[in-house]
Amino acid sequence: MKKLLSLILTFSVCFALHALTPEEVLEISRTQTSIDTMASEAQVSVQRPVGTTIEMLSLREYTGYDASNQQANMIVFNAPAKYKNTRFLMVTRKDGSMDQRVYLPSMGKSRRVTAETEGSGSFFGTDFSYSDIAFLSRAVALDTHTFLDEEEYNGKECYVIQSIPKTAEGYAKCINKISKADNMLQTAEFYDKTGKLVKRLEFLDYKDVSGVLTPFTVKMTTLATNTATVISIKKIEYGLKIPTAVFTTRYLETGR
Repeated sequence: MKKLLSLILTFSVCFALHALTPEEVLEISRTQTSIDTMASEAQVSVQRPVGTTIEMLSLREYTGYDASNQQANMIVFNAPAKYKNTRFLMVTRKDGSMDQRVYLPSMGKSRRVTAETEGSGSFFGTDFSYSDIAFLSRAVALDTHTFLDEEEYNGKECYVIQSIPKTAEGYAKCINKISKADNMLQTAEFYDKTGKLVKRLEFLDYKDVSGVLTPFTVKMTTLATNTATVISIKKIEYGLKIPTAVFTTRYLETGR
């Protein structure tokens, strides 16, 4: 969630004058699933196996900027009881990497989540890892991108872009499929170092909210275990004035 949506028309006009690069396609697609500020409420269905919900999470998310004008996200858990008042803060560093911190009421203090030891770990029992949560905020410059042969996905002609991290971290590669007609990100497929597809992230049910095309359903599937986690947006608002204080360690630990 990074760019101003008001730039979309400008991008479209400029890019029509020359061939798109993979980096440009990715930037446009991530722009259209993001905005400067946002507040949302969502339910998260943890499915074990796919289609069978064993747990339902309820959360609120705020997106904006911290006091240093860095992109930031705050997630507050409302349910179930074991996660109530748990909070998660993610701030984009200037180099494009993420500073992630979590507050657990049982601990009474926050701690930093380190990519080296916890990045691949499950995000509160879901199919998302801590690294997956940062996917849309990941700087395009951190990966090397290449066009592959175009494909049809869910009835839409798509650009297919392979993204390989420039440093040895997390997944070995990601395959992004972006619809050519509207530049909407349809799916991202994640592969391990053996070349095996391990997870699939899908963006579904796009709706226009205040001029912003927004996926109301986001689904992460883990292929090896046949499990999935489905995020369903219940309410979302863009362009709100969100205080920088929301994106601080104090708010993370106190909720105020």
